[in-house]
Amino acid sequence: EHFADTNQPPIVLNPISDITMENFPDSRNVDISNVFDDPDDENENIEVSLLSNSNPSLVNATLDENTISLTRLLSTGGTATITLQAISAEDTIKTSFSVTCIAQDLPPVVANPLGSVVFTTFPQTLSFDLEGVFDDPDNNNLFMEYEAEADGDFVTSYVDYDDMLVIVRNTPNEFTDNVVVTATSNGKTVEMNVQVSGGEITIEIATADF
Repeated sequence: EHFADTNQPPIVLNPISDITMENFPDSRNVDISNVFDDPDDENENIEVSLLSNSNPSLVNATLDENTISLTRLLSTGGTATITLQAISAEDTIKTSFSVTCIAQDLPPVVANPLGSVVFTTFPQTLSFDLEGVFDDPDNNNLFMEYEAEADGDFVTSYVDYDDMLVIVRNTPNEFTDNVVVTATSNGKTVEMNVQVSGGEITIEIATADF
C-alpha cells in the first residue's frame, strides 16, 4: 500500500521578541529572515506578509523583504501588537509580537515666537497675548505658567493674570534690551528671547507764563 507524502506546514523557528520603546521619537528595524522555517520546502519560497497592526496610530510598521521597520508616532504610552503571516506551499502560520511604548513627558516649545519690540514714545507700555506662542505637545496648554524678566534696567516686564506679556519702558534714552519669557508646563520649561529697543525721546518741559 502506498501513502502519498504529506506536506508539512511552515513553523515559527525563532519568534520575534517583544520590543519596548522608552524614548520618543524612536524607530527599530527587525530582521525576520530566520523567523520562519519550512521543514520540507525551501525557506526562500516562504511568503511573509504583515497581517495586522493593532495600534497604527501609536506605531507605524512596514515590511520590506526581510526587514520590519517600526516607528513610534506618539509620545503617549501604549502597546501595538504586530502580526506576521507566512505562507509556504499553501500552508500558513502566524506569529505576533508586541511593541510597548513608555509614556514620555515632552517639554513645551516655542510655537510662534514674538518678533522684536520697538518703543516709539515715552512713557509707554506694550502688551502681547501669549496664547498660541508656546505649546506643550502632550499636556494641556491651559495649565502652562509664565514668567518674564528683562536683562537690563531699560524696561520692566511681567506676565499678568490674563497671560499677557507686559513690557514697560523705563527711560527716554535710546536703548536696546532683551526680555526672557519662560514657559513652564508639568515641571519642564522653555525660554523665548524678545529683543526690545527704543529711540531717544525728547521730553519738553512746559513753563508757566507769569
